Amino acid sequence: MSFQGIKRKWKYLSILYGTTIFVNLLFFVVIFPYLTNLNRVKPAKVKEIASLSSIILKVNIPCSGHAPLITQELKKIEGVLDVKFTIPNLFDVKYDPSKTSKEKLLSLEVFNTYKAMVINETTSELQKEKILSQIYSAIEKAKAEGKYKCCIEPSCTMCYFGNWIFEEGTCKCGEMIEKGEFDKVCPECKKGIQEGKCRSLNGTCKLF
Repeated sequence: MSFQGIKRKWKYLSILYGTTIFVNLLFFVVIFPYLTNLNRVKPAKVKEIASLSSIILKVNIPCSGHAPLITQELKKIEGVLDVKFTIPNLFDVKYDPSKTSKEKLLSLEVFNTYKAMVINETTSELQKEKILSQIYSAIEKAKAEGKYKCCIEPSCTMCYFGNWIFEEGTCKCGEMIEKGEFDKVCPECKKGIQEGKCRSLNGTCKLF
């Protein structure tokens, strides 16, 4: 362990440490990720891909050797159909939103040790339809109560979320058309009118 010794044995040391580094890289970059993803199930073969939600987790694991642990824990949750690991620490989880949720995934005990952060998520088409159905049900209720006087069908959602001049959960676009105050008609209703979706009280939506 001296400069002279290193100089004399540099070839041996180069091979020794070079081999050690190569083997470690092989394990961490190739073998561990491969073994982690070895038993993946293709979601399309299990269920229509449109019915699945997806979430990408960034997990604070020290190395890829811990990836199988995270994958195994995620797969224990009913509704998780596929987990894909990508180095250095990303886990793409596809799950059935009717059986589990993002909150349940993040509540795993293993994430108390290895912190997980959501960096991307995709809502399934079925879940989107469910959300839209709930929104339109709420709008229909507001209509029945006389609070939502939308001029198009299906009704706008812009006014419902309070993204226009009216109070959140209300729409007065139909009234504005009746009064000739076209500048107060929301952009979504105007677009719907241009597409022939007019359902105003007087049967016409002449904005100009």
